Amino acid sequence: MKNQLARVKRLMSRYGIGKGRHLGLDAYLAQGHDLGQLHLGCGNIHLPGWCNVDVINTGATDLVLDIRSLPGLPRGRAERIYSCHVLEHFSHDEIPGILASWHEVLKSGGEIRLSVPDLDAITRIYQANLEHFNVPGHQPWIALIYGGQKDEYDFHKTGFNFCWLKYLLEQAGFSSVERYPNEPHFVPGVIDNSIGKERFGEYFSLNVVARKRG
Repeated sequence: MKNQLARVKRLMSRYGIGKGRHLGLDAYLAQGHDLGQLHLGCGNIHLPGWCNVDVINTGATDLVLDIRSLPGLPRGRAERIYSCHVLEHFSHDEIPGILASWHEVLKSGGEIRLSVPDLDAITRIYQANLEHFNVPGHQPWIALIYGGQKDEYDFHKTGFNFCWLKYLLEQAGFSSVERYPNEPHFVPGVIDNSIGKERFGEYFSLNVVARKRG
């Protein structure tokens, strides 16, 4: 039992669970916390030195806020935005508005990094492993494709490849859109889905970086 508790504590520490400030926007601003780096849709992963934002008040959340429109957040102030495996949880029609809102909160020249399930990679890996997916009892990667579906927010509603995400970002006003490597993580020591390659040893995430035009 002690070993299990120790393992849970190590995992919580590894992902930053329990380090969130759990504040609404007014309290967050009143206390003078930094909004220069926004980790949007943080879930249970707390990035040190970032403002970890989620509509769900998890153990990692600093700021409890709707990340779709970021209501009340100062515009043109943030230096960096990072969002990992979040955009796919919104509908096709919501994505342009979400990207426009995120564009607004960035300062000129600010950076956005996005990680989403890569439909090109997923379909390629799936086809290369059809024998595995045709074994009785083996799920056809439904959690990665359709979401874990553990709560109302955990459903996938859209999908991306590089061509489509690049187009959407450029339509929202971003430029210099390019892929960046899965590993090492750009925040040293962080483990999230952007570096995931379980079960078949191949990366399944599309990682993209772009800039707000100056």
